Amino acid sequence: MAGRGAPPKPDSSRARRNRATTAATLESQKAAHERHRGERLPKLPARPPDAEPWDKRTVAWWRETMRSPMAGQYLDADLPVLHVAFELIDEFYATLETARGTKGRRPALIGLALEIRQQIARFGLTPRDRLSLHWAVPADEEDDPDGPRAAPPPMVDPRFKLGQESA
Repeated sequence: MAGRGAPPKPDSSRARRNRATTAATLESQKAAHERHRGERLPKLPARPPDAEPWDKRTVAWWRETMRSPMAGQYLDADLPVLHVAFELIDEFYATLETARGTKGRRPALIGLALEIRQQIARFGLTPRDRLSLHWAVPADEEDDPDGPRAAPPPMVDPRFKLGQESA
């Protein structure tokens, strides 16, 4: 029955309960790299003297993470947690090197990979993670070497040809 109850509120005064509190539009990849060009980036913590040095792949991943658009969202308090994630990544690479040709290390690799996936999800390092955090990274305009793409030519509907063939 129409007309029962209070009238709906105007759209401008409604409080949305499903609004994402983490929503952000980040800078593009190119802009992030340009901004970090002369800047000192946070470094991985020093290893103890008796420990192996950081794997070069771990260092490269760290550098790329710190130059990424997502790094602008990290607080100083996030860095220790990020360090733990990169300790796991380094352990994964070390286990991978010793596991080549042996099947006994597979459970350890799988366990590390699962934990790494969970840890890096907190920092928006994959497209799915950014989607769940409601972070948008705009595409670089210069990604396409051919420049902006033109609209595709209009398609001719094949149903129009049916009547022309019989005539």
